[in-house]
Amino acid sequence: MSTPTLTAAPAVQLRAITPPVKVQRAGRRAELITLRPNGKYGARRARTHEEREVVSLIQRVRSILADPGFWETATHLPGNTRTVLRASGRPADHPTWVMFLIAALATQAGSQRAAIALVADPGFWRYVRDVANHHRPVMFIPAGDKPPARHHFSHFLRKWESPAWREVRTQVIRAGRTYALEQAKRLGHFNPNDPLEYNRVRPEQWVTLDGTVYQSPSNRVDAGRCDPASGWHSKGGAPDGTAYGTKYSIVETLSDDYYGQLLLSFGHVTPRPGKTQGDEAAASERLLNQLKKAAPGLRGAVSDSAFRGPHIRRLTRRGILILNHPVAAKNPNRLEGGRYADGRVERTHKIRTATHKGAHGYECRHTIYLHGSNPCVEAFDENGDTTLVPLVPVGYDHRQTKSGHVFYLKVAVECRRGNFTELIRLDQAGTSDVAHAARADLARFYPVGTPQFDLLYGRRNTSESFHAKMKRTMPRIPAYGRLRQDLFMLGYQVANNAIALAFHAQRAGQPNALDDTR
Repeated sequence: MSTPTLTAAPAVQLRAITPPVKVQRAGRRAELITLRPNGKYGARRARTHEEREVVSLIQRVRSILADPGFWETATHLPGNTRTVLRASGRPADHPTWVMFLIAALATQAGSQRAAIALVADPGFWRYVRDVANHHRPVMFIPAGDKPPARHHFSHFLRKWESPAWREVRTQVIRAGRTYALEQAKRLGHFNPNDPLEYNRVRPEQWVTLDGTVYQSPSNRVDAGRCDPASGWHSKGGAPDGTAYGTKYSIVETLSDDYYGQLLLSFGHVTPRPGKTQGDEAAASERLLNQLKKAAPGLRGAVSDSAFRGPHIRRLTRRGILILNHPVAAKNPNRLEGGRYADGRVERTHKIRTATHKGAHGYECRHTIYLHGSNPCVEAFDENGDTTLVPLVPVGYDHRQTKSGHVFYLKVAVECRRGNFTELIRLDQAGTSDVAHAARADLARFYPVGTPQFDLLYGRRNTSESFHAKMKRTMPRIPAYGRLRQDLFMLGYQVANNAIALAFHAQRAGQPNALDDTR
């Protein structure tokens, strides 16, 4: 018998909020849960705050220097404290924290040249020194009387990418990630004591994760001075689905505020030779594993379709649920019409034939399928033809085994001889299921179309907004090579988080760098 087709009409009825779904919101404007015209639920953010929360360059500099995270990260850079036995050679004109500040300013001003020109102004430099002297650790060397020149920063970049600084790079980037996580936890994210509840959505238990392609530092692709860190990568919205540049996977917290997201971690996506796309999923998986180890309260990640079955299976077993759209069996018009263009065909996977006994001992059989990510049951329509009717997810089951976490989706099956529930394993086929390698590729903790999915997946818009905001201040990563680009991504992480934390303090009525009260 051929695979039955999915009927659309019952899906609308069964996807009503049954039972009610609650949303646990951190922060303000909790009233902006909206029912969209297409019948889906989402989160709306007031755009007035984008205009009200404009940040001047002076405020950015002040926020960076007033943030303990900047100094904590700079602590791992050599050359910030005086040593009794100094290496041979001329003493440095500036400590390395000044060079790190220039890297952070370059991500806000748009380029190395703009950052150097900014600090070259004598009045601005005096202001930077005054603010820094108010916040820098006592043991740190103060900035020099004269502004740093381009050759000072170039010398620092050469040291940063040298083999001798390999361990330094690792420690500095780890320090930036650690401080970001500490601040996220302070704001209420990733509390390990908060349970994962199916019908109570807590956005602070989730992160958004996405890859973004920056323009290459050079427009040259095959000749001249080319960027070794750049290559061809998948990019949504591009005419052929690909773009040339340097790509980073970026993990952020979820927030409703315009300047509310903390950049938790980033990882470079290694390009491949020719036009073969880089492996974004591998870089993203590493980032999530690092974060989960440091933050056990992290429950899941909202992502695009870069993650496929093997990645999702491994992450699920580590306790990280992935919320995204499964890949279709075919979607020939994707480039023109998007993910759900005309002609899209979902993959259908038989799970098992469930049996139960009614009141009179009659054994009843129900064949359960996955159609895309939606669990369905085989039924007969009014014409006597077989069709698939969506099932309502009502909860989940979780077990800890030697191989890791095992999650089951609990669905309610309606039957005139008595309703019952079935469990669907997410990471692989269960012992009583039809063997199928695509289980992790299709099954989702929150299937597509459920209110929980719509509420969380709608937060990917904040991720796109975050990347757009990055590219307004830093159209290109102002460096050649992955090691130098990592430095500027770290500089952006420190700058963004400093500004976001200043906004959090301002909203709470606390002293903050934006109002110059800290």
